[in-house]
Amino acid sequence: MMEKLTSLNSRLTTTESKFEALENDKAESASRAISLELYAAGILKLSSCKDISTILNVRVNGTYKIQPGNTVQPFNVNCRFNGNTVITSISHDSENEIQVSDCDTEKCYHRNIHYDVSMTQLRALIQLSTTQCRQYIKYRCRGSVLQLGVWAGFESWDGELKRYWGGSGGVHRSCSCGVTGTCADTSKKCNCDKNDGVWREDSGYLSQEEDLPVTKLYFGDANLAGGEFGHHTLGQLECLET
Repeated sequence: MMEKLTSLNSRLTTTESKFEALENDKAESASRAISLELYAAGILKLSSCKDISTILNVRVNGTYKIQPGNTVQPFNVNCRFNGNTVITSISHDSENEIQVSDCDTEKCYHRNIHYDVSMTQLRALIQLSTTQCRQYIKYRCRGSVLQLGVWAGFESWDGELKRYWGGSGGVHRSCSCGVTGTCADTSKKCNCDKNDGVWREDSGYLSQEEDLPVTKLYFGDANLAGGEFGHHTLGQLECLET
């Protein structure tokens, strides 16, 4: 008899635990449903893609609306969920590789970058304390130098000419190979500054948040008839959270 009572009590405890877990799941589902409804109605404001994951419990890559500050209007971003990392990204009109047009003087070529949202909204996202933002940049060259600040460079979000390149950590007039001492010509700070007839590349992430996003690109030394070629690529603004 005692064994039967013990077994019955054990099964009763298990049933109660399952019922409690089921009730908790129902409560969480109801809470999520309410949050989704409030978000869809524009009442619940989320500051980044991380909030989409943690508050709405949604981890499906796609376009979502965020508001990273009370002083900016909500805007659409692309959210990517990669393991524990969440990436909020903003597109612009110059993401594909573009050839530098024929010109052969210092910074004779320039390309203005137009983003899908306003600069105020972009800067609000960048200034979130939970995000780490970056932007990929690449120059593919043959006989076309960078010589940052002289022949080439980029403008920061507030229009200031910057004289460093992706992967350099902001080191003045340097590409990533200049920091590591691995440039094609080790006396130079960028691979393209070897300025020969071989296709070369300087690339990496710009991660100095006080300068992001890039708003303008400058290049020169691209005399097409003389065999000087340059192609630039600028990635989306990406802000990572873990």
